[in-house]
Amino acid sequence: AVALASLFLGSCGMPASGGKGSVTRRDRLAGATNDSARFIALYRQGTDALLDGRPHEAIAPLEAALAIDPDHVDAALNLGGAYILARRFRKARALLKRLSRLAPENTAVWQNLGAAYLGNPVLADRDARVRAAAAFERALALDPAAHRVAYNIGLVYRDLGDFRKAAGWFARALDTDPGDEHARAQLRRVQRNLAPKGGDREEDILEEE
Repeated sequence: AVALASLFLGSCGMPASGGKGSVTRRDRLAGATNDSARFIALYRQGTDALLDGRPHEAIAPLEAALAIDPDHVDAALNLGGAYILARRFRKARALLKRLSRLAPENTAVWQNLGAAYLGNPVLADRDARVRAAAAFERALALDPAAHRVAYNIGLVYRDLGDFRKAAGWFARALDTDPGDEHARAQLRRVQRNLAPKGGDREEDILEEE
């Protein structure tokens, strides 16, 4: 399964205001100020709940915050994370696909979209796994050192039965973090599927990479 550490949140401090254009009239300024204050309060409430391990409680305030500012990247990213942790994968996919068009250079968006496509790894079909791998690979293209992304891609290819690709990605994960024992264990596992007579050939895979 993809580790929960693969989910990334937006800013957990005071968010930037929506900034939807200049406001010159006093009544519009007052309305914008009220919306900004309400947005910040809802955003903080939802993000605090998410950080506290209460994703179900985070959803309503983050949805309300996003209704005020639909293009706020951090609010959408956190709501997508809450949907994933609450196992509302369809909603997560729809939101994060839109966010990937809004913020295509944001590595965390693609990481979370990959997790949303994968959903429950035990139940994911081939198409979902392929889409997840593509999203994870996009994240890694943006940030080659992104945390545990190579490992997650390795898991996807392992579950697709492509042990050669899986071995390559687990080896890449070890290049990024030589102390990653999970990646090392998975590398040995897929090597046993590659070796004609069994046995570990970790050094061979690492040299090929």
